Amino acid sequence: MCQVIRSAVVNICAEHECEGVSEALQPFLPSQDDCLHTLRAKVLILLDQDETTRRKLCEFTTPAVKNYTPVAAEKADLFYAELHERLIPDWIKNESVSGGDFIDQARMAYLIS
Repeated sequence: MCQVIRSAVVNICAEHECEGVSEALQPFLPSQDDCLHTLRAKVLILLDQDETTRRKLCEFTTPAVKNYTPVAAEKADLFYAELHERLIPDWIKNESVSGGDFIDQARMAYLIS
């Protein structure tokens, strides 16, 4: 997960080569204090902005688990649209929703997409 975060930050910085982008993304880099929900939330927020990493997650395979991809290609478009249009904006607007609740909502959105 940490590698996905770092990769997304690098991709976003490369895509938006303007002053301040790298500094603005520093809080998204993984730290030792990040809990699992925090890391998952960082991944989802960065995926919302990084098409390259979204595509790589759909194409990623592992020899250890046959036919496994972190994000199923047939679900990806609907899930990322839901993430961008509803989940992230709703989470930003409602300060009472925890990171864990955000992750649970994202999980449900993925399952029904």
